[in-house]
Amino acid sequence: MLNEKDRRAFDDEASALRAHLGDAAFETARAEGRAMTLEQAMEYTLEQS
Repeated sequence: MLNEKDRRAFDDEASALRAHLGDAAFETARAEGRAMTLEQAMEYTLEQS
């Protein structure tokens, strides 16, 4: 659970990313990310570094 300040920062970043990608691409990426296990997300992050 995020505190109020962190939640606002998260929401601001998500809004900026949605504006950059467009609604469809944002929702696709979000769905793909939410479907990942923690291990998959960690592996993905390490591959992107």
